[in-house]
Amino acid sequence: MCEQYNGWTNRETWAMKLWFDNDEGFDSVVNDRVAEIFATNELEDFATAKREIADWLEEFIAELFDFDSIFENRSLFTMMQDIGSTYRVNWYEIADAFYIEYTDNSEA
Repeated sequence: MCEQYNGWTNRETWAMKLWFDNDEGFDSVVNDRVAEIFATNELEDFATAKREIADWLEEFIAELFDFDSIFENRSLFTMMQDIGSTYRVNWYEIADAFYIEYTDNSEA
């Protein structure tokens, strides 16, 4: 059974990236952190930078989705309902997408 969803590993990964892209606050925080990570890593070590981004994204969302904050913040609750399980999110795939966006924006 193929789980791919709209070109992503699965629906959870697609939904998470969609939330990052469509929420101005997330977009700003994530893009700033991505730029910072790439600025501090040597240009030839993109795999390490992408792994660092993936790890940071997972930790960032885990902190947001603590039990108390989800029920206090309607937007986070809606986000969690849309995404479902963050366990199934392919963080490296999202980090790779941010890497591509970052390099495209850097070259422009």
